[in-house]
Amino acid sequence: MFDKLQIVFGSAVLFLFSACLNAQETCSSNSVLPFEWPGQRNWFIAPNLYSGVVINMETMGVTSVGGPGNSVTSYEGVSAASNDKGELLFYTNGRSLWRGTGNAVTKTYGGLLTGNEGSLSNGSAAQGVITVRHPLDPARYWVITTDDALAPTQGMNAFSFDTLGNLLSGPTRLGTFRTSEGVSATLHSNGIDIWVTCLSSGTGQFHTFLLKCNGFESESVVSPIGPKVTGNRERGGIAYSWDGEYLAQAHPNWWPDGDKIVSIYKFNKSNGQLYDAKNVSGVWGSPYDITWSPNNNRVYVSMQNSTIHYLDISSWNVTSIKNSWTSTGVSSKFTAIELGYDGSLYLSHGQAGGGYLKKMNGDLNTSNSFTSSNVSGTAGMSHLGLPTMFIPPSDEPDIQEAGPYCSTDPPVDLSTLWICSGNDAENPTENPLAYSGNGITDRANGVFNPSVAGPGTHQIIFEYCSVNDTAWITVNNCSSCTAELQNIKPSICIGQSMVLDALVIKASASGEWTIDSFPQQGTPPTINNDSDTIFDASNLAVTPGTYKLKYTVTDGSSICYDSIYIDVNSVPILDLGPDQVICEGSGAVTFDAGTYSSYAWHPNSETTQTITTDISGEY
Repeated sequence: MFDKLQIVFGSAVLFLFSACLNAQETCSSNSVLPFEWPGQRNWFIAPNLYSGVVINMETMGVTSVGGPGNSVTSYEGVSAASNDKGELLFYTNGRSLWRGTGNAVTKTYGGLLTGNEGSLSNGSAAQGVITVRHPLDPARYWVITTDDALAPTQGMNAFSFDTLGNLLSGPTRLGTFRTSEGVSATLHSNGIDIWVTCLSSGTGQFHTFLLKCNGFESESVVSPIGPKVTGNRERGGIAYSWDGEYLAQAHPNWWPDGDKIVSIYKFNKSNGQLYDAKNVSGVWGSPYDITWSPNNNRVYVSMQNSTIHYLDISSWNVTSIKNSWTSTGVSSKFTAIELGYDGSLYLSHGQAGGGYLKKMNGDLNTSNSFTSSNVSGTAGMSHLGLPTMFIPPSDEPDIQEAGPYCSTDPPVDLSTLWICSGNDAENPTENPLAYSGNGITDRANGVFNPSVAGPGTHQIIFEYCSVNDTAWITVNNCSSCTAELQNIKPSICIGQSMVLDALVIKASASGEWTIDSFPQQGTPPTINNDSDTIFDASNLAVTPGTYKLKYTVTDGSSICYDSIYIDVNSVPILDLGPDQVICEGSGAVTFDAGTYSSYAWHPNSETTQTITTDISGEY
């Protein structure tokens, strides 16, 4: 089906208010791969001495942080936060939070609750701490901490900070359970809210909390399909695939359910449930951390005092996945693994004392063997942990262009999309007062009534949480200007042309044809205005597709237009098969041209798909 659009407006009014239209905003990153987002650009690592480094993972520039008398340290899990320009804001070891570099380091908070043994100043959980930010609350960063396998229970706690690392809220306990050491996050199906997940100790329950723009929901979504880990078996990692379709876990869970040392689950991004578990491990040893290949087909696992291994999950068959267990040949100890901006896997030193951050060389999507190399400038700076972060680009609503309208036009349902995710920004249940402005008769769904608004240019505002967008809609007291085209969708082939004048049913004055939209980049047809107006697709290089043509009539001080769509099809390649030879009286021959929309046979002008003849000739 296709629609016709007929709009009438006064040209003088259009020019008067054209400067009021908002410029289109852009997203700081259109990548669907979180490790490429600018909010995750800077990594923090440090040994348990007095100084560490921050690494810009795009440029691989290394900057020192801390020093004697102003110590910055870490042991296992760490995190960091950057803004939409990729500029460092703050970093944390799970217990303290700092901002600044070099010797100009300020400790802004020292009350984070990542588990540790006794009164140690560093978090001592494999992942242990994650920084997330809701796209609609760009000035608030959430730091979530978990328990440590050997430490007293603190639980899962949420803190929020401003861009300077100053505490805004927290600690807020999420749930009442003890956690294992892993934590991961992904986007809700709406492309805006964020799911944050951890595994509770001893229950096999994954708890998934939803972060909305006004904070965390108090109740978690519980998925009781995980491994039951306690004590040292709480040490391990979890990771969502980059598209959020799966969650993987790795814990040293030898008994009683040793098949759950590594598991992969499907994830429902709408309701937060994990399901369809694939428990794919044999008795392989003790894993430490886990992550995904860029194409989401492989799961990489660092094994304690062994090597980095991977599984291929593309078959989604337990036996096939288990049989794909392959060593990369790159050694690991208590080694954290994360993907950097370049899509490569980076490895922590993996043991006490400090060493190099390492890069694993090889295509994570396809390679079977790998090597490793030291990252320049990180000597002695890497300990056990690498940053865990989920910081999507900040997002804003974009009211789609509408109008101008006549004051007699029927109500219009406006549309607003999120700039980054492209999803529908309207949510009548949670945001029933989204739209405001003269002429809005349904604030939840954005219904604009030109007759209620009346003639003029009207400011329409869409607001959700702390972000908003403004549009200007013009309503005119219209004249009798008319432009009406046939309600059809013509079709031609490349190499043909079409007379447009016959498509006009009614026009109050002479009109002008233009091509209003194109199917894709390439060579478009042309419009030739001679004695007849010709839509010319005779150039064989013309791009096939559906073209929207606009017929605009200028009638005195008023302008009106109508639109029509024309399909330009690729030139069909005909093949009637080899020439046929028959003897007199031996019967007829049938030719089949194939399936097309119309037919014209030579020499007898048949219009069917097939013809049958016993007369010699050229067809």
